[in-house]
Amino acid sequence: MTEKFGSTMGSIPKGMGAVPKEILENFTKKDSDNPELIRVCICCGGGFSSSAMARHVEKEIKEKGMEDKLKIYFSPFVLAPTLFDYFDVFMVCPHLQYEVKGFVSKYGNVHPVYVLPSKMYGHLHVDDVYQDAKDILYIWKKTGMNPFNFPGEDQNVNRMKRMKAYRIEHKDWNPEDMF
Repeated sequence: MTEKFGSTMGSIPKGMGAVPKEILENFTKKDSDNPELIRVCICCGGGFSSSAMARHVEKEIKEKGMEDKLKIYFSPFVLAPTLFDYFDVFMVCPHLQYEVKGFVSKYGNVHPVYVLPSKMYGHLHVDDVYQDAKDILYIWKKTGMNPFNFPGEDQNVNRMKRMKAYRIEHKDWNPEDMF
């Protein structure tokens, strides 16, 4: 038995709905002792490119001493519903842009789901991931916008040209000015 939700993503094979052991060992549920900690899951089709991006960002987290601010993990997007209790934001690789609306329709507005710009995905840095995640959560909590888009951007990643956090690329922009 499988659970289908995407045309090209396939389905969750029976027995794969369990939370991976690594998450159970290294991540607490969101109601933890540190409410300032943002937990980001980077998702791709099979977990391969997202795992490389997550490892790179994880290394920078340690180098910059940001362990109390940001935790990062990777997952195939098809398994994201099993991870809802452990993450605050789901950042999805660009090639899954067409799956995101169906995902949100099926699973609801539980967490913000954001498609990373193509140029940014290949060059993820901890400061950009952290800043975007903070801004995404702030706006999402006020608007419920999902899939999430920054002002002037849409889910078509081919039109997004930025390589840095939205706030860094748009220096005069502040999410608090939106409300």
